[in-house]
Amino acid sequence: MAIPNLLPKSVEESIAELIQSIALTALAHILNVEGEKLQKLVALASNSEDLLRFQRELASVLQAVI
Repeated sequence: MAIPNLLPKSVEESIAELIQSIALTALAHILNVEGEKLQKLVALASNSEDLLRFQRELASVLQAVI
């Protein structure tokens, strides 16, 4: 793990880093939820069409987020 850079920053840089941190946390939550949905679907899917439909939906979500 890298040692954080603790040099003084401008207010603008601090705000930008805070917003980036919030955005990355939100993205992590979105990816976690999609992963949990995939785990449930794999356990419950009765056919491959369900998996393919979920894959298309997941691709759509990821494209919208990224």
